[in-house]
Amino acid sequence: MLSIHKLSSRYLTGMLMALLLMPLSAFAETLTGKINGLQCAMSGFVCPVDQVDAMVALERDFVLQQADGSYYMLTNVDRSVKARYALKDVSVTGKVNKLYKAVDVDTLQVDGKTVWSKKMQDELEEAMRKQIYTTP
Repeated sequence: MLSIHKLSSRYLTGMLMALLLMPLSAFAETLTGKINGLQCAMSGFVCPVDQVDAMVALERDFVLQQADGSYYMLTNVDRSVKARYALKDVSVTGKVNKLYKAVDVDTLQVDGKTVWSKKMQDELEEAMRKQIYTTP
């Protein structure tokens, strides 16, 4: 019985050490900036000029660009959501990978209002599945 207790203690100690050594990037952070076209951000300027600019249609993806010019990919947010908020000041919360300059977004806020979240997306997908697969 004593050996099981020692083994459990070692296991718990190891788990605590692993958690302490885990990089801080694994925890949720909040970043703020503007939604900008990826090509524009890579070129060092802000575009599209406005929501009706043809660049909105031409950009393959959009990023969160911070005031200092650095930018982060929003890996799990659909392009159409990002395009809808192009040029808007936004705040994203999620797991930031500083090495790849990417965010696995939990929430996307505009003017303090959550306009997209993983939870909202999951609820919408579930409602659509129920609508499609429910027998009349």
